[in-house]
This record gives sequence, C-alpha cells and structure tokens, in this order.
Amino acid sequence: MRADPVQAIGYYRQVVAVGRQIGDDQLTAIPSAMIGQALTVQGQWAKARELLTEAVPALEKSAEWREWCRVVGYLGAATVACGDYHRGIAEAQRGLDHAVELNDLAMIGSNHMSTRRCWATTP
Repeated sequence: MRADPVQAIGYYRQVVAVGRQIGDDQLTAIPSAMIGQALTVQGQWAKARELLTEAVPALEKSAEWREWCRVVGYLGAATVACGDYHRGIAEAQRGLDHAVELNDLAMIGSNHMSTRRCWATTP
C-alpha cells in the first residue's frame, strides 16, 4: 500500500478485473480480500460481502490460512450488516475457530474484533 491506499485499491481493482477475465481465482483472491475489507470499514457491506465471498474459496484452496481467517471475520461483519445476522455470526465464529486451531494470537485477536463487530449490530 505504501501509504497510498487509494492508489493501492486502484491497482487491486485492475488485478481483479484481469483475474476475472482470465478465470484465475487465485489471482483475484488477495485483491478481492483487500478491497472487501476496505469496503466493510467504509460501510459498503453488500459490495464488501460480494468480494469477500469471492476471496474465501481461493484463499482456502491456496491454504492462505491467516488471510482466510481475517477475510472470514470481515465477511461475518458484512453479512450481519446486510441483515443476515445468524449467518454472519456463524461466519465470524468460523474464522475465530480456525484462528484458534492455528494458535495464531494475532488472528485470534483480529477475529475477536470481527466477532464483536457482529454482536454490536445485533437486531
């Protein structure tokens, strides 16, 4: 990102477009995840959920477990914010559970925050 997130997001969007054009899910995984996380923070939950949902299977396939945990946590928060509370909580918990399995303290902390975001929007 080099302290220029706007430029970085622009590049990420270009990579996503190319990845989709050539049908390479692995190429789109990280940029989709990064844009989706940014959109979640900005409150653009439907767009975020679409990109995050796209990223999860590719991250799983490539065994990028740290990023997978983070993305699933954000996906949970975006899903709750879109009105699907129970599914969102389940997603956030799934990310947290896997972080615990990995015994990755940074991811456990990150996913606890995602889970708390979900609970904070309880209907």
